[in-house]
Amino acid sequence: MIEEGTTNILPAGSENFQTGWQTYSGATVTVTSGRSDPFGGTGAYRIQTSGGSNISKYLINVKNPSVNGVAYSGSLWIKNNGLAPVDVSLNISSSVTVTSNQWTRIQLPNRVGNGSLILQIAFRAKDAADSLDFDVMYPQVEEKPYITSYISP
Repeated sequence: MIEEGTTNILPAGSENFQTGWQTYSGATVTVTSGRSDPFGGTGAYRIQTSGGSNISKYLINVKNPSVNGVAYSGSLWIKNNGLAPVDVSLNISSSVTVTSNQWTRIQLPNRVGNGSLILQIAFRAKDAADSLDFDVMYPQVEEKPYITSYISP
């Protein structure tokens, strides 16, 4: 079976978790490259957050606003290094909570835009006071109702 082509609609260069990414509500974020990844290399990034007055800590806006009726799907690889759970959200629907210290490809398929909320990848805490510590790689957002293999933005 051959998989159809796709487009990762994240901004070019954002796979380094620095270009285009922003802290939120006073959170402090440190990004470290060269971390061990799930494929035996060192292509992952460590993200550590502290402070801030909101559960959202670190995010990238993809479409502002999302397009009403358009299906979006997001995915990335993540491993939680800390004690606090990490919520990963596209901001237009429910999130996925990551507690495992094992690499996992989280998938957020078929999140439908409403024309008012911003489509984004957001890393969130359960409580505004929580600090997050996780490794991550291969962020992807697609304009389709399902997930395909990773492609760079």
